[in-house]
Order: sequence, then C-alpha cells, then structure tokens
Amino acid sequence: MVYSHFKLKKLVLVESPAKAKTIQSYLGSEFYVIATGGHILDLPKVELGVNIQDDFKISKQIIPKALKKIPQLTKEIDSSSIIYVATDPDREGEAIAFDIRSLAKNPNKAKWYRTGFHEITKSAVLDKINSPDAFNDNLALSQETRRVLDRLFGYLISPVLWKKIQSGLSAGRVQSVLLRWICEREKEIQNFQAETFYEINAIHNLNGASQIPSQTKEDSHLKINFTYIFEKDNKIFPDKLFSKWKIVKPDESINWSVNELFTIKERTSEDSLEYPKPAFQTSTLQEYCANRFHFPPKKTMSIAQKLFEGIDIGNGMREGLITYPRTDSNRLSQKSIKLGQELIAKLYGKEYVGSYRSTKQNKIQDAHEGIRPTQISLMPDKLKSFLSPDEWKVYDSIHRRFLSSLSSARKGYKIKTILSGLDSLWERNDFQETFDGYRRLESSKETSSKLIQLKVGQKVSISEFSIELKETQGPSRYTYASLIKKMEKTRVGRPSTYSQSIETLNERKYILWEKRTCFPTDLGLKVNQFLVTSFGNFILDEFTKNLEEELDEIQLGNKNKTEVLKLFYKELRTKLDGIPKGKLLQEAKKTCPICKSGTVQNKRDRKGKTILFCSRYPECDYGEYQ
Repeated sequence: MVYSHFKLKKLVLVESPAKAKTIQSYLGSEFYVIATGGHILDLPKVELGVNIQDDFKISKQIIPKALKKIPQLTKEIDSSSIIYVATDPDREGEAIAFDIRSLAKNPNKAKWYRTGFHEITKSAVLDKINSPDAFNDNLALSQETRRVLDRLFGYLISPVLWKKIQSGLSAGRVQSVLLRWICEREKEIQNFQAETFYEINAIHNLNGASQIPSQTKEDSHLKINFTYIFEKDNKIFPDKLFSKWKIVKPDESINWSVNELFTIKERTSEDSLEYPKPAFQTSTLQEYCANRFHFPPKKTMSIAQKLFEGIDIGNGMREGLITYPRTDSNRLSQKSIKLGQELIAKLYGKEYVGSYRSTKQNKIQDAHEGIRPTQISLMPDKLKSFLSPDEWKVYDSIHRRFLSSLSSARKGYKIKTILSGLDSLWERNDFQETFDGYRRLESSKETSSKLIQLKVGQKVSISEFSIELKETQGPSRYTYASLIKKMEKTRVGRPSTYSQSIETLNERKYILWEKRTCFPTDLGLKVNQFLVTSFGNFILDEFTKNLEEELDEIQLGNKNKTEVLKLFYKELRTKLDGIPKGKLLQEAKKTCPICKSGTVQNKRDRKGKTILFCSRYPECDYGEYQ
C-alpha cells in the first residue's frame, strides 16, 4: 500500500518489520516507518566483484530477496522530504545505511539523517529522532574493508580447495581459524596419554568418638575430608604412608576403618572479597545461555534481537525490553546505574548496593553499552505471560545479571587447615561466608563449605581412610560456550559474526556435535590440513587479531583502506602462486547427459547434499542428487 504523503513526509527506515511496528507506535502518523529487510546490496555471488587494480573498488548488486522490496523503497525515498536511516548502530548497520542512500535518484532532494537506536523505548526513540546522528563514512568504510577481506580470502582460496580436495568446499577468514582450533584440540585429545594417580583422604566422622565437639544436630553425620599433601606434586602411591599397615599398591579405590589421632598443626585465614561480574556483552551472554540453557549462539541472538526490537507486553504498546545485543562493551550509563542501585536498595536493602565495575576497553569496543533491561523496574516475573519460556529465560538472565553487577561484594574469609599424622601432612580448605552480597541476587545454589571450629594443637580422631585411583584428564572438546569465549578473548571475529562462523562450519559439514561438544569430520580435518600447510599464517590467532585492529583503525580514520587491502592481497597472492600446480587434483569435466553441450557442475544444498546440474542452466534443466 502506498503511503498517503504529507506536505513534509518524514520517512524512517529500519531493518525488520517488528522493529518498524514498535517504532511506528512511538512516532505516530507524522512519520512513516518501513522495513528494508536488512541488506539490500552485496557483492555478486558468481564473480569476485572487487577491482584489485583500481584501489579495490567494489561492484554491488541487489540481492535476490530484496528485488521485490526495492521499487517500494525507491518510491518512498524519492517522495520523502526528511529521511531517517535507523539501521543498527554498528558497522554492518552503517553499511546498510549507505546502501539505502544510494537508492535515491536525487539524494540531495531530501534531508538525510542517520540514527541508530541503542534501545527501542519511546523516550530513547524520540530523543534520537530529535537529535539524530550523521552518516559515518569511516564506519561504513571499515565494514566494506572487512567484506572485501572476506571476499578475497574465500573467493580465491575456495577454488583451490575444490581442486585439491573436492568441489563445493569453502574457506572463510574467520571460520577457518575456528576449524583450526577444533582440529588442533582433537589432535591433543587423540595424543593424550592419561596418567594414574591416587587421591588419599583421611576422614573425620562427627558421628563417632571425637576430640571435636559437634556444633549442631546437623553436624552429627558430617564427614570432614583432609587430603594428603603429596611431596613435590608427586601423586605416585606413597609407600611410606601405608607401610605400617602393610598395604600393597591398590589397583582400585578402597576404604577402611581406622582409629588414629591427628594434630592440627597450622590454621590460617585471610579476608576474601568476591566481586560480581559486569553486565553481559554479546560473547558473555552467548556463553551464559550455552552453559545454562544449552542454547546455540544463533538461538540466543535470535531471542535477544526479538527482545531488543519490541514485544507487546499488554499495555497497548510494543516495548523494546533490552538494549542493543551486539556489543563488545559492558559499560553502563550513569542513569541506568542509578536506577539499578535504587531498585536493589528497595528490594534487598542499602547494604546490598555496590559500585559498578566494568572492564577497560578501547574506543571501538566501548561504542555501545552492555546488554541491560531498558526498563529497570520491569521485573521478569511480570513478563511470564507475554514471553515464550525461552524468551523469558534470556530476559530473566539479562535482568538478573544487570542487578547483580551493581550489587555489593560477597564477603568472607578463606581458611586453610594443616594436619599432621602418620609422619605426613594433610590439608583442608574452607570458605566462611560472612555476607552473601551479590549472590543473593543470583540463582546459584552453591554455598560455602561447612565450617567446623578447629584450633592449633587440637587432636582430631580419624575414623577412616580412602584411596581413590584416578586418571589425569585430557583436554575437553569445544562447546558453543568455550568457542565463543575463545573468539572473544583472541578477538577473532566480531560479536555479530560469532554465531554465523560456527553455523558455517556446521553447514559445510566440517564439524559435528555430540553431547553439546564438537569434533571435526574427516572432511574438516582434510580442509584444515590443507589450509594450515598452504595458508598457515592467514589462520593464526595473531594475524586475525591484527586485522581486526586494522579495521578498528580504519573506523577511527587512522588507516587507509587501500593500504590494508594491498598488503593482505600481496601476501595472499604470494601464497596462491607458491602452491605447486602439479599437485592439484584436476577434475575432468563431465559432459551433461541431457543436452550434451554443457558440463556437469555441482553444489551443496542446505542439508549438505550434493546436487549435480548443467553449466547451461536454466537453458538446460538437468539436475540430480549425487
């Protein structure tokens, strides 16, 4: 339906219909808010689309899914007097904003404003409309550079994989680093040699004759373990310890009753302060939801985006419930800190209010706030009837983490007890909590260990011993959470690409998942081996991190796009030219069985199956699954 134009038509462009619906409800009939559907232009699929000789200029095409949308967008843009481009406030959103502006036949005809909403609430939207931003050339240029880097890596290396291994494979600048991690971890697991050792405990049972008085009725069945201190970290069976009982080296776990008196030799304590974690950022939200709810990152971000864009919560208006979920930062605004602290004081008391402790970050990472609720006082329980169970879990986690981050520290003291007996030393470590602090706001069920009052010189009756035969544990396979944590730590990729990079490995059948851990397939191992051998430096953590820093510098206006791309391409071209041509597996072209003039090509569908088709498609309709 064509919009009925005002004398001064004010057009607001966003990505999604949900976001458009929420913002339209805030702005009223003076504005017309429509969704672009996200990206409308991109590099072509069947050719490089980058002119290497002309400063890496790019050629964009309308992406297929946007073809139907473009005529309406162009018409609305050309008939508007004031245009607000309100795509997401990040590099990708800025690139979309520039593509939208390029659709205008006469861009100088209208007043253009760039505005990105960090939260979608009525007050925040009106503030941004009244005080819009400007288009950021450097931000868009940084995203364009990233896109060209990814295109050069994938477009130039992937065909080599087709010849070397099999057709239809792909290499990605970020995904290939993740694949290397997964393959290296698998090699570590396969090469790991477990060593056996013994854990030896002297056990004091308060439900028997004892030199330690029972503190309460609950103590009556309490067992206290004192672990044997192995000399020089040697966990070999301690012959001297059991020689008096003439016990031979056990092959399995054993328990036996004794009646020995040990002496408390040393007892020390130190004050302990345990501070809350800061508000979520993209990586930590994905890690938390993967660990707590077993959500894949893609699912977490889909839910978070929905909570950000707006949900009908029964008051006649849609509300954006959280701030922008794609952020490297955990900084919070002073206003939100103040409101959060006031809510904590009201709910739990002033003693539970603490100071916010964010991590230090550079200018680029600190561009946005951390992820927090937009309405601090909107408690999760009030939203249960409006959110799906999974949506509620994510919102509850974000709200709880936000309040926890503003709470006071957990206080207590760590206690270390050393016992002597049987010519050996034994130890026990306890934590005595004196104030629960932020933990009262969290759902963790962990409690401090039961503390028994012991004094130096006191005798302790040991009623039994246990020897447990154990093995050293090898490295664990990666989970969604640990992959994201490593990506964030090494700065491989950006928050918006974490989920996509992992999903690409899944789609390409380079990795498989079992019991929420991933391992490489045979195909993944072959691809990684070739990439490491031929393009090893391009998939090193440090190399990828340095590229991210150069993209940051382009965004700040401190580096030139062409210089960064020239150096990257020169190194890549050197590697490509150095691959021995004779070792490549040249595939014989098969003639199309239908038309006899085209050649058989292949590609993979979404389920990973290989489809054979004619090079003359659509003139020739040959096609079948391999």
